[in-house]
Amino acid sequence: MNCGAMMLREGVVLPDSVPLETTTYSQGWRSVTGDDNFSLDRKLRAAGWGLLFVAGEIRSISVGPHGESAARRTVRDVLSKIQALSLNCASVSSITDRRFLGIPYTVVSGYAYNLQHGSQLQSLAERTRRDVPAGSGHREE
Repeated sequence: MNCGAMMLREGVVLPDSVPLETTTYSQGWRSVTGDDNFSLDRKLRAAGWGLLFVAGEIRSISVGPHGESAARRTVRDVLSKIQALSLNCASVSSITDRRFLGIPYTVVSGYAYNLQHGSQLQSLAERTRRDVPAGSGHREE
């Protein structure tokens, strides 16, 4: 996992005109390959969609040995906090290994986004609705 990586929730609805390559990251989340938040936003805006930034950093700390498994566990915790907000997109801004009194811990910081049609953040009810009418011109990733 690299800093700046964009993550999408499984099943997020995308416009047909926005091709994205993704790989499975963890249960319920996919990592976007080849696009950062700026390029993803440009593609979405061209299709009349938006990548809406939700202010406030989301952070998680995991105590234990440093390494890939600690970073992955801590990223999953950040993603679960974003999912609890009923948002469907995230970026990882930093992954830092630290020590306090000799005890290792990992800190992951990220930001939440909502990928949606339009430029105004949808209500909680709209964000949690998962059904899309047949023939609407949208596809699930």
